[in-house]
Amino acid sequence: MAEWSLVKKRTKLTIFLLMIFVFVLGIVSDHFASQFFSFQQFPAPVRQKGYTYVSPLLYCRYPNANNSKLISQLHNKLEGYITEADNKGVAQNISVYFHDPTTGEWMSVNGTQQYAIASLVKVPLFMMIYKEADTDPSLLSKKLQFTLPNDNSMENFKPTASEDLRLGDSYSVDDLISRMIKYSDNNAMDLLTSQIKLDQFNSDLIQLNFSPIQGNSQSDILMTVGKYATFFRILYNATYLSPEMSEKALKLLSQTTFTSGIVAGVPKNIPVAHKFGERAYDTDATKELHDCGIVYFPNHPYMLCIMTKGTDFGSLATVLKTISQKTYDEVKVSYP
Repeated sequence: MAEWSLVKKRTKLTIFLLMIFVFVLGIVSDHFASQFFSFQQFPAPVRQKGYTYVSPLLYCRYPNANNSKLISQLHNKLEGYITEADNKGVAQNISVYFHDPTTGEWMSVNGTQQYAIASLVKVPLFMMIYKEADTDPSLLSKKLQFTLPNDNSMENFKPTASEDLRLGDSYSVDDLISRMIKYSDNNAMDLLTSQIKLDQFNSDLIQLNFSPIQGNSQSDILMTVGKYATFFRILYNATYLSPEMSEKALKLLSQTTFTSGIVAGVPKNIPVAHKFGERAYDTDATKELHDCGIVYFPNHPYMLCIMTKGTDFGSLATVLKTISQKTYDEVKVSYP
């Protein structure tokens, strides 16, 4: 009888311990499940418009609820730097957007602030020309004669005299696109846009899930860092242009001659496909300087978009470089 009593006690103890184990396991499982599904259940697809029977995917919009070490540390480091720069009067506004296309994680600092994208408009412009060239390759060889006033004279970061278009000469559309992106040549952009109506440009923007331009100027579009970075996500995913044309576009963007921003903050052997934009206001001394693109960190590329506003282009360029360097250092620690 004593042995049977001992067996019953052990059985009860075993059942009790098993119940505790199941209870704890349930809590742990629920925690990890909630963490998993909090990331998985919210991504929303963003699709092209303008079709009846298909709905082409452009990219997925992920929630800003990712708690990885990289995202949290990067956010804290950049937020601290931006606060310090603001307190020192280096810039009036600084906004940053970071996206990891491998994991879908992203973060932003001052992400709701809007800026005039200025020369950054050249990216969606040449994407839309490439879109036409996907179905009509002869478009890129079409010649256009330059007969317009010089529109580069007021730029701070401008093409050299040898890179300028020559009055009366003709250039292929492909060559004009190359100059517009590599040198941020306003003359090349003006010649290309003389062939494109605003209504057509707006139609393409709407198809890409962007708001149409209000007014008569393409250069006065206001956007946040995250919204503008969408263009690079679309190019990287090759969801708007064909893979071949997307590859051509990003290769061209990796040849831009502006090296005072994102490029200055990473090692020279790291390719960066990017575009910068600048804006000086006539009414006061306010200036804007932006740089957005993809940093091809080995086996783990990331997207970085930085927009700044202040009174000195040199100081703003230093901000771009510093944020790029701090971002690169954090990615390097996470993916050595």
